[in-house]
Amino acid sequence: MSSRVWFITGCSSGFGQELALEALSRGDIVVATARNKDKLKSLQDAGADTIELDVKATLDELRDVASRVVHSHGRLDILVNNAGYGLQGTVEEIKHEETMAQFETNVFGLLNVTRAFLPHLRSQKSGVIANVSSIAAWRGSPGLGIYAASKWAASAINETLHHELAEFGIRVVSIEPGYFRSKFLTPGNALKAKHRLSDYNGTAARRNEEKFDLADQSQPGSVEKGAKGFEGRLDGKVAIVTGAASGFGLAITQLFASHGCKVVATDLHEGQLHQQYSTTKNVTTVTADVTNTNDWEKVAALAVGEHGRIDILVNNAGTSYRNKPTLNVTENEFDLVMNVNVKSIFLSVGAVVPRMIEGRGGSIINVASVGAIRPRGGLVWYSASKGAALTASKALASEYGSEQIRVNAICPLLSGTGLFEAFVGVSDTPENRRSFTQNVPLGRLTDPQDVANAALYLASDDSKFVTGIALEVDGGRAI
Repeated sequence: MSSRVWFITGCSSGFGQELALEALSRGDIVVATARNKDKLKSLQDAGADTIELDVKATLDELRDVASRVVHSHGRLDILVNNAGYGLQGTVEEIKHEETMAQFETNVFGLLNVTRAFLPHLRSQKSGVIANVSSIAAWRGSPGLGIYAASKWAASAINETLHHELAEFGIRVVSIEPGYFRSKFLTPGNALKAKHRLSDYNGTAARRNEEKFDLADQSQPGSVEKGAKGFEGRLDGKVAIVTGAASGFGLAITQLFASHGCKVVATDLHEGQLHQQYSTTKNVTTVTADVTNTNDWEKVAALAVGEHGRIDILVNNAGTSYRNKPTLNVTENEFDLVMNVNVKSIFLSVGAVVPRMIEGRGGSIINVASVGAIRPRGGLVWYSASKGAALTASKALASEYGSEQIRVNAICPLLSGTGLFEAFVGVSDTPENRRSFTQNVPLGRLTDPQDVANAALYLASDDSKFVTGIALEVDGGRAI
């Protein structure tokens, strides 16, 4: 899968530093910044590109930095505006100059760094902007009024940008951490008003200040764990999902989109596609026949044209005939299952793999069946088609591993999505379902969400060293 490019401000410690390390551990490219480059040496040693940057620099200076980053790395996928600091003191005690300095970093710096990169993100029609606000944006607190106001402003900007940039394919998220063991409260990082009024001694503002002083490094949250949750598991990635109007394909598409993935959802049924996704963010729909070469080229070209590349392909579209004696299967039924279940994968490889090679990797997920592993009479040619899908997945994994393209298969059990009668050959009644699931160790049919969760794992960097497997999602049926 192609490496993503990150630009993170405020990386000398805390969330900025840990987030940079987390991204590097996933094989991504990180441009880490701080006001003092000497404090970035550990990140430089870990493989980050480090830049000395004060977010209070002029907009022209920030635009120059943005242009150099995009020129050097070809694009930007994720911008994290993390630089900021705390300021303790009552509203009366904090002077105008201190208030302006707080807003220069926490608000205006965030705005100008975003403005510097936006032309590039709009041009590529993709990207994620993650602006770090705070739990202080939820409500004011005695002695933290000016800091809270700056974070309220940041959160309001985030909500506005979310709506303004959605049509450019740019996702904007607000990150509002609570109490973490960062260096936020460490003396020198958490500043205090220079002017102190004794009348406030013993009041709620001073009690809050004392509480914060005692809380330093005893907060419940782990910065390392928090950094792992900063993004959706598929943020910045682009996927094609076939058979997306219902069943497994619908669940996969919805889950991918919720994790920040840009999904091109395809199906033969245009009306169902529109009904399912007319209000869903991150999903583009296109009607396509997976057995048609021209349609595959159309889908692949759309994904690249809209989002710049293809990271994930889920070959989910499939069909079957009703469970019956093999001698009663017609030639048309045989051709249909082979075309939809096998030829579609053949055509997808021709359309998508060259584009994945250009993008330096990807993940292909072929939805096969437990019938590929545990075939039985009555669905011989269906099982054979899914066996071919499984074998092709393993062979493709072997052939294209050197291009960093992973290929895996998911082998689900029958789900309760209207196909019970066709697959089992008996009426879909509670009694017949109980009879069938008695042979399933976990005692139920597959839920589409089970398959979606498996697909999310295989699509994400969590499985970056996994290829050529058949992941059985069958409740133990194939044991």
